[in-house]
Amino acid sequence: MQDFWTAVGAIFTGVAALATMVAIFVALFQDKLRRRFFCERLILEWDEAPPCIQWSHTVLRESSSPLHCYSVRIRVRNVGNASAESVQVMCEEMALENFAPVNFRWTQRETLTLERIAPGGGTACFDLGYIIALQKEGPKMMLAASRELNTPPILVPPGKYSGLFTISSTGGVNFRGQIRFEFTLHPQPMPPGKMLEPSVKVSIDPYPTVCGLTTDCNCTGC
Repeated sequence: MQDFWTAVGAIFTGVAALATMVAIFVALFQDKLRRRFFCERLILEWDEAPPCIQWSHTVLRESSSPLHCYSVRIRVRNVGNASAESVQVMCEEMALENFAPVNFRWTQRETLTLERIAPGGGTACFDLGYIIALQKEGPKMMLAASRELNTPPILVPPGKYSGLFTISSTGGVNFRGQIRFEFTLHPQPMPPGKMLEPSVKVSIDPYPTVCGLTTDCNCTGC
């Protein structure tokens, strides 16, 4: 009988040791295990219809009155199976004089960080720029870059441009690639109160990644 209980005790000791090892393994590798089956996957979209291009208003400087403009926006869609949280958009490079890496604004948001983009097709937009008509300088696009107070906005004339953009979240860098855009103005006049209608073209060229997140992601759930 004593041998029986000794054997039972040994079994329980072994099970407890195994459970401890499993708990330690999970604690050490829980992020990798979660990412194996669940991850956010952000893709960028643009088309020639609202909200990607829309008649709206913006401000040229912090203290100025709102100006009518055409807002050019990029749609961000989460096609993964996990929420993208604390999402930020940054332009790392653009062929403009004295350009430095800068965050871009989410549409109709006061902060540069978006709390959450839901999985399974949830969307949000960030502003690429605002096409405005200045009395002295003519048509310009004011880039939707975050600028320090009393710092002049980034204004570019009609033409072709390209920027290296990164979108990151708590899970890491989720998108990195080139956004190319160009704009001109149609010659025909628009109804009273509107500026000339712009012709805008945008192309998005993501750099190759696995799962849209990191090159070592082996997520099986996306």
